[in-house]
Amino acid sequence: MLVHQRNCPVVVEHDHRIADLWRAARDRVEATASLKLARYRHVITTMIALADDLSISDQTFRERVRAVAAPFAGELMGNRSAAIRQELSSQSRTVRPLLKQMMDVPLDLPAGHPLATALPVLRAIYAADGRSLPKGVANPFPRVWSPLIECAATPETALGAFEAATLMMLKRSLRNGSASTRQSLTYRGQQDILIPAAVWDREQDRLTGELGLPGSIDALVTGLHDTLQASLRSLAAAVAEGVVFVEQDRLRIPRLKADPEPPDVTALRNEITAATGPVQLPDLLVQVDSQVRFSWILLGRSPHNERELYTLYCALLAQGSNLSAADLARMVDGPSADSIGWFMRTLEEEGRLRQASDAVVDYLRSHKIASQWGEGLFVSSDMMSLEATRHLWSARLDPRRRTYAVGTYTHVLDQWPIIYDQPIVLNRRQAGAAIEGAMRQRHVELEKLAVDTHGFTHFAMALAKLLGFDLCPQLADLGDRKLFVPRGIEIPDVLLPITERLTLGNTARRGWDSLVRIAASINGGWCSATTVLDLYGAAAKDNPAYECGNTLGKLLRTIYLCDLLGNPGFRRELQRVLNQGETVHELQRAIHNGPIGARHGRSRQELVAISGALTLLTNVVMAWNTAQMQRLAEDRWAGRLPAALARIAPVGFAHINLRGMFNFSLGALHHHLIESSAEPRMRRA
Repeated sequence: MLVHQRNCPVVVEHDHRIADLWRAARDRVEATASLKLARYRHVITTMIALADDLSISDQTFRERVRAVAAPFAGELMGNRSAAIRQELSSQSRTVRPLLKQMMDVPLDLPAGHPLATALPVLRAIYAADGRSLPKGVANPFPRVWSPLIECAATPETALGAFEAATLMMLKRSLRNGSASTRQSLTYRGQQDILIPAAVWDREQDRLTGELGLPGSIDALVTGLHDTLQASLRSLAAAVAEGVVFVEQDRLRIPRLKADPEPPDVTALRNEITAATGPVQLPDLLVQVDSQVRFSWILLGRSPHNERELYTLYCALLAQGSNLSAADLARMVDGPSADSIGWFMRTLEEEGRLRQASDAVVDYLRSHKIASQWGEGLFVSSDMMSLEATRHLWSARLDPRRRTYAVGTYTHVLDQWPIIYDQPIVLNRRQAGAAIEGAMRQRHVELEKLAVDTHGFTHFAMALAKLLGFDLCPQLADLGDRKLFVPRGIEIPDVLLPITERLTLGNTARRGWDSLVRIAASINGGWCSATTVLDLYGAAAKDNPAYECGNTLGKLLRTIYLCDLLGNPGFRRELQRVLNQGETVHELQRAIHNGPIGARHGRSRQELVAISGALTLLTNVVMAWNTAQMQRLAEDRWAGRLPAALARIAPVGFAHINLRGMFNFSLGALHHHLIESSAEPRMRRA
């Protein structure tokens, strides 16, 4: 399978720094926009005054207009992106050192690639300590760079534009895999991350059969014709019934009204709260651990004594909250900061936190009440940002909170527990993380995965379908979405204004085998969905595999939209599952309610431990709440579960003391946790 190797730090840092340079150039362009607007208004006013001056000749008028407009000739280059490119071209002082660093990294480039021409030119210039672009150097870059390179005022400014174009081409090429380096695990070539070609040639039929896929994209699309036709009719019927509307060539979708909470639900919630009473977080941890023995999983054995167990609990709290080892040492009598820190490093060992969390999830789902919340087939995924110092390599600016943060991406089952988590970088497409978590979780045969707009692309929707589940996105600008329908499918008249014909081109057909190979590689663990979606994003346009996945994704999104808009019940279910994820995030923020410091989260292993510990603590709280609700049902209703329980979530935390002086005490549960012969009990639902 995957061969682990170290990432080349220059290449890893390269992507971040280029993004920072582009962002800084964009900010400068936006900051000067208002000033430029005032200057443009002055020019227009002057031109109007010249036009009204009947005393001057036509020749004089033209000469004065040219003189007024001359200072703006270099700015008349189009849209904001053109202005940003021009601004970036003037930043040779920051662009050039970054390019010089990349000169020492061996890149694999196909023949005819723009970088194969540009990099040798720059190497020769840098070797001669040049400051200008030599005459006769051809422009290998897209036409958008031509005005800056070919029409530059001086050879010096032409070199600045050439360097900026090289930098942006390098970023895009590494992203889409057309350029690669074997020194980096992240930026390997497309063929290097997939099932080896020899294995694929030998096992293609078997691997395709395991995925249940036909031999061609045409066969798959033909098999979807009946489903698509029925979905179009369903949406047309919904339009006829006034459920949705088609107005001025766009959809208008009335907002769903929130269902009022029945009085019996409110009364039952109050009864559960009163019966549960307040609880200290240490007692909660001990009680759940006595049932699951997640501490045994974290240690790999039974705790030797109570002090070791308490120190482990403190380390778990320090990893999963904003508290440090020193904070926990002051809050708990006994464990020292050094011993807590040692256990924190132990928790960073790969797999232990996930195994412990999986055991807690199984314990939660073993209660009958869990079946009231869902069937265990629908999952929502979303990212939650954790505030962090800007000095962490993975910290990015959260656009909503305007603070630096790292992300934890969670998959929440419709029965409430978090079944998978992973740390991610903010401001990156989340579709890969969504599919990766759905594939790697070990609890359910997933049927549907709900994501928000950040977790959706057409390629991701197709990839998810090939892997055996449906991606259900909550799309932004839903009213402007079009339906893509292949030729040969009858379109109801009422839907014609919002429909476009979908053509299955030769490029898409050629990409089918590559697309199936990608899906089989993810399914077999040869690569991650995150890596694949990074390579096959929008930057991979014109790649046959991308075009095949993008075309199939448009068709699947059409079927999904028809079902979503034509069935208000499905819309409510999707919204409910997504809201569950947001509600679980509220509990997570209560547990981790402060920033991650510079001494914590410096490596990926530490970030995985932070995300995993927070997930484990969150699942422990939900499992404890579930157990209390189940106990109340057995005590008061003889095991009969009131229907109102389906609307009461196990995420409450107002009754839990999450801070203060912690006092761990095993009491009668000592023999459940401190013993040397028994094995950890891993309950399965």
